[in-house]
Amino acid sequence: MDESTEIAEDDYSGGACLELIESAIPGAIPRISLDFTSPFITIGRTSSDETQPDVAFSKDFSRIGRKHARIEKNGNGYCIIDLGSANHTLINNQVLIPNQPYPLPDGGEVTFTTSKPVKYRIHL
Repeated sequence: MDESTEIAEDDYSGGACLELIESAIPGAIPRISLDFTSPFITIGRTSSDETQPDVAFSKDFSRIGRKHARIEKNGNGYCIIDLGSANHTLINNQVLIPNQPYPLPDGGEVTFTTSKPVKYRIHL
């Protein structure tokens, strides 16, 4: 996708979510809602041999781990934790250290994988 497909931060009026802005592979999840009732959600890839993540990308997204990252409610905001994925999670193009919580910045970007990236705009 090109930049014209991005949602301008000032124009967004939906609930807290991650909104797709770029994917190297067609068929990425367009919106990941952050309006969950559990303490956290897991993000990963569909797998036939274990429990599915809460947000599951298809098997076409082989660079996204089966249990790639977790988003937790953190006070009035959210944090993201890379679960030791082989292909990394990034916030604003900075690679996250695995198993460390990082706050999700409103208007920032979260990217799953450095190889064949899937990038989302953060709306809080």
